[in-house]
Amino acid sequence: WFLMHEERMFRLEWRSIAVKKEHLGRIFLIGAPAGLQGMVFSLSNICIQTAINGFGSNASAGSSAALNFEYFSYFVISAFAQTAVTFVSQNYGAGEYRRCRKAFRCSIFLGMSICAAMCAVFLLARQYVIRFYTDDPAVIEYAVTRMMLVCTLECLTGVYEISGAALRGMGRSLFPALLTVLGSCVFRIVWIYTVFAKWHSYEVLMLVYPVSWIITGAAVLGTYEAVSRRMLRGEKETSVQTADL
Repeated sequence: WFLMHEERMFRLEWRSIAVKKEHLGRIFLIGAPAGLQGMVFSLSNICIQTAINGFGSNASAGSSAALNFEYFSYFVISAFAQTAVTFVSQNYGAGEYRRCRKAFRCSIFLGMSICAAMCAVFLLARQYVIRFYTDDPAVIEYAVTRMMLVCTLECLTGVYEISGAALRGMGRSLFPALLTVLGSCVFRIVWIYTVFAKWHSYEVLMLVYPVSWIITGAAVLGTYEAVSRRMLRGEKETSVQTADL
């Protein structure tokens, strides 16, 4: 109501609100792949959870308890991924490609460092912190096993998450989404029906996480480096042409 009766430049005029087709299409091209990526993640998680349930209720309870600490650590990565999207997109729109790379470097360094520090605390105090969720020795054993195999390398999620976020900030949303789906979703399902099927153990199942992070991180980071270097070359060529004029 106040905005509708405001006399200055930020007055709300309902008749002026409209959707521009070119903007809507651009938003869809950037947002839809990220949404698809999140949806497919759920499919691989269902497959992994089904495999975990095969080891019994203790394994399921222990895995769920340890998963909480992975969430706590991952939230840091997610926060800096959103930071990367914001700062990279702003500088990309302004043509400041060097600052895009600087924003990416700062985001990935801080995100992965803080995540690694949190995981180190959880691992050092694992026998204590896990008792917030359970006192059952059998459940604790499964929980600690997952923490040692997964939390140790949780910071690696920052490589593909923050690199992918930087690419989305530059308007390249499809490539990181496809690479993440292949590396973190399809690969995990294949692992379950091949490697895990042959070496049927809880430890081998948990290894699917760090292995998929390494593969996906390498692919997305490599794509980011190729795209950002191409942009910098374009910036240098433009600067040379401007200087010649």
